[in-house]
Amino acid sequence: MQESKLLITGGTIITPGPEPEVLRGAAVAVAGGAIHAVGAESALRREHPDAETVDASGRLILPGFINAHTHIYSALARGLSLPGAAPAAFPEILAGLWWRLDRALDEEMVRASAELAALDALTRGTTTLVDHHSSPSFIDGSLDVLAETLERAGVRASLCFEVSDRDGAAEAELAENLRFIAGRHTAMTGAMLGLHASFTLGERTLEACAAAAAEHRVGCHIHLAEDPVDDRESVKISGLPAAERLARAGILGPRSLVAHGVTLDESQTALLADTRTV
Repeated sequence: MQESKLLITGGTIITPGPEPEVLRGAAVAVAGGAIHAVGAESALRREHPDAETVDASGRLILPGFINAHTHIYSALARGLSLPGAAPAAFPEILAGLWWRLDRALDEEMVRASAELAALDALTRGTTTLVDHHSSPSFIDGSLDVLAETLERAGVRASLCFEVSDRDGAAEAELAENLRFIAGRHTAMTGAMLGLHASFTLGERTLEACAAAAAEHRVGCHIHLAEDPVDDRESVKISGLPAAERLARAGILGPRSLVAHGVTLDESQTALLADTRTV
């Protein structure tokens, strides 16, 4: 089977790296779904005379963006109007919107949210999604539904399932992470181990997640310090602020990703730097 070739021409190319360049009169050659070369348009046309050409005149050509923390199912919340008074604080937003939505998700809704998220991403130049998924009513196989849908659309992803003690399904949620981690290793999709946040994780669940991440040599993807409630509840549970509790448990490290960090102080930020947590 002949390898498909594509030439993207006419646009202004911005290259990545520590010393990015702005290239005009250049083109990008794509072969077999991967970038083959970036160079003078005339030279690449001679080298690939049979390539399909895409004219990007008047546009920028640059590497795809990476969304480093998203909730694909949140696509279903767009324009959603909740009954009753508007939430006044972060815990009310979680209980009144997000936790109600994720409990309502079934297989069909998870697939639909992935289709919509893929469309949104690609039309805005985003080619990789680092997703933090939760669907307590549809756990087993949910990450496969996301992976298959995103791969079909041509979107790369790192996926995980959010482990939490709030719905009494932590063991099943951890099992879904481990099932997916064991079986999902493709050029398009990777896996992490997902945790909701320190304030919804008891000591036993947190320890089980840390042990599983260490055994399977994967990073953890977790919310941290999105609101002062994270530190307040962490101190009640463990006597430590959330970042220090996660560090003590072994959750932090160079493979792990923490999202938000809104209320981190200097010492907690330094702790993330010391552990090389992203």
